[in-house]
Amino acid sequence: MFSNACGAETFPQMVGDHFADTSPARLLPTGVPIALVHGTWDHVMPPFAGRQYAQKVRAAGDVAEVVVPEGAGHFDVVIPTTPAWETVADLVARAFGDR
Repeated sequence: MFSNACGAETFPQMVGDHFADTSPARLLPTGVPIALVHGTWDHVMPPFAGRQYAQKVRAAGDVAEVVVPEGAGHFDVVIPTTPAWETVADLVARAFGDR
């Protein structure tokens, strides 16, 4: 488990085992392509977490892409004035066939 801003034990304390069946990894394959975006400086959900999940997605036969905007932190990917947001906007547009 990796360290994050809320602490490694936060989620298990909130939900226990009641929601174990909602784990994205347990629901694979989904048949839905996935793009994971993690900034290089994301300390909450670092790039290695997305890469590990992408490996599970691909092993299950689904398509996964990991995108790591250089110099971006955890929130940069959702702030429209950052370069990282442009990366996200491009991914969304591509998913909907607009680019």
